[in-house]
Amino acid sequence: SEEAMKLRESLAKIDKEAIDNAKDKMVADLNGLLELTEEQAKKIKPVLEESFNELSVMIEGLAEEGSRNWSEFKKDFEKLTKDLYDKVQDTLDDEQMEKLEDYNQKKEENNQRIVFRA
Repeated sequence: SEEAMKLRESLAKIDKEAIDNAKDKMVADLNGLLELTEEQAKKIKPVLEESFNELSVMIEGLAEEGSRNWSEFKKDFEKLTKDLYDKVQDTLDDEQMEKLEDYNQKKEENNQRIVFRA
């Protein structure tokens, strides 16, 4: 129905806006956490944006297909994370990579607590 289409379009806009806000926040958080140089920030921002765009597509697919697609989503997410690490590894020094890994580990633990508590 037309009403259902309008609702879906509205939800898609909210999701896109939420993802854009999350992307901006993560770039700012990582910039502060990793104390990126201006050159590093310029190199990493497009990589993060590309990863967030891929994640957005993955989330949309999961929303459409539901839990039926959860294991595939997890596998794709793990690959996306590994690819992101590979892409930023040349830009970050060892200390920054360690901070990034710690940050992601804490985020993952927090997400699991939220999912299992809900």
